[in-house]
Amino acid sequence: MIDVSPLKGRAYYLVGLGKSGTATAQALQAAGVRIAVWDDRTIPDALQTFALKPGQADYSGFDALVLSPGVPLTHPSAGAARAAGLEIIGDVELAFRAGLKARTIGITGTNGKSTTTALVHHVLSELDVAATIGGNFGTPTLTLSDPGEDGFIVLELSSYQLDLSPGYPLAAACLLNITPDHLERHGDLATYAQVKARIFGRADIRVVTGKDAASRAIAIDVNATYLDVKDWAQFPETPALRGTHNQQNQAAAYTLLIALGFDETAVRGAMATFKGIAHRQEILGQAKGWTFVNDSKATNVDSAVRALQSFENIHWLAGGLGKAGGLTGLYPGFKNVEKAYLFGKNAEAIAAICDEASVPFQVHDTLDQAFSDAMARGQGGTLLLAPAAASWDQFPSFEARGEAFRALVQPYVSEAA
Repeated sequence: MIDVSPLKGRAYYLVGLGKSGTATAQALQAAGVRIAVWDDRTIPDALQTFALKPGQADYSGFDALVLSPGVPLTHPSAGAARAAGLEIIGDVELAFRAGLKARTIGITGTNGKSTTTALVHHVLSELDVAATIGGNFGTPTLTLSDPGEDGFIVLELSSYQLDLSPGYPLAAACLLNITPDHLERHGDLATYAQVKARIFGRADIRVVTGKDAASRAIAIDVNATYLDVKDWAQFPETPALRGTHNQQNQAAAYTLLIALGFDETAVRGAMATFKGIAHRQEILGQAKGWTFVNDSKATNVDSAVRALQSFENIHWLAGGLGKAGGLTGLYPGFKNVEKAYLFGKNAEAIAAICDEASVPFQVHDTLDQAFSDAMARGQGGTLLLAPAAASWDQFPSFEARGEAFRALVQPYVSEAA
């Protein structure tokens, strides 16, 4: 756990007690830092003593409002904090203010940030460098260990986390790309891009790889090293890293690590042993003529298209809770789709796009129904889960959705083993 004892003597009001919010409360409480907490849904029993409704809070008595990343800045607590002149921050900012000893690498982007974050961490580990990984990558920041001055903390940073900081003091920072996502929170693409650009606010090394106009403009504005498509091409496609987008991810990781002083040959050798991450174009196995691919992390259109362009003879499982920005961006991925099996809240909306593009489809209520139909009707190929939608209509997270798919696939893979 990150040592936040240097913050002792201060007081923080924490709103949002999901995984990161609860971890933040526990870390501050353990260090003797005064806290109050609130969640509009459930407050853990261990934190009930500190519960304080936003309308009852005296904001002048706190040093900052600490929002969980999932709590929007339109929440009543945020409005009250702004009215009182109280700073609004997040758990990552708290970690830096407590005084991290390790150098920190931050990676953001609409797509590819989890893979790139994991790849950087993998290389550091292969090179016997002490490193931890977290942030938006599963593990809340304040539960990480600080590996010390000779080590690194590798953080995947979402726009929600960047929204809650004036800019983190990073040893190295990377922006992969910007495509429409989370517009229901940020309002429009320009604002979303501005939030993403905050990763460079206090960063020493700056790398941008996105070929989109917003990324190119940010690269110029922050004087970053810019990698275009020709720079990606030097990295060969591997089974764990299919597609041009993964060449981009490799180029980003390589450039960050070389800029930090690591040997080029050693970095390339370590990158070659990377096996990918769960729920991102994860090949679960093969059976009965099928290759089962789990890309549950494809929660937006652009990410789903990248998956669709990386495989052939696709029987596509898609659907869930749609995001702002529309679905017309799916068209470039349809050439490899034999049939779509749609489920979830926006299944009919995806069906309409499929119909316009002359892609055969079936509509179902749930993932398991869509899976069963695909297995019954199909004659083999790539059975790809790439939902192009959030999971929250039927699953608590994209991870849970991916694990549900894994459970459906497992009997077939086990039988073929």
